[in-house]
Amino acid sequence: MKDDFILLQDLGEDSLCFEKWLYCYLDYDMVVAMILYWYMFDYIFNNPLLAVALTYAVERFFRWLRAELGEANLAKKAMVDDRFLT
Repeated sequence: MKDDFILLQDLGEDSLCFEKWLYCYLDYDMVVAMILYWYMFDYIFNNPLLAVALTYAVERFFRWLRAELGEANLAKKAMVDDRFLT
């Protein structure tokens, strides 16, 4: 079951849909990356609690980076001042 819930689907669409650019198709890859970050930090510092904290910090950094770069890209391409996006 690839798609559990589809509100509207265009079966004739050959191009990438908007959903593929969101996080919904990267969930598995993100979980694997977080597991690898945790393992790497645990291996380096030999402290599971510190590994969890550092993994959380890395994940929050990537979220912040994606939000900042996405907002700047949207402001540039839509020719709207970035003050209107906040």
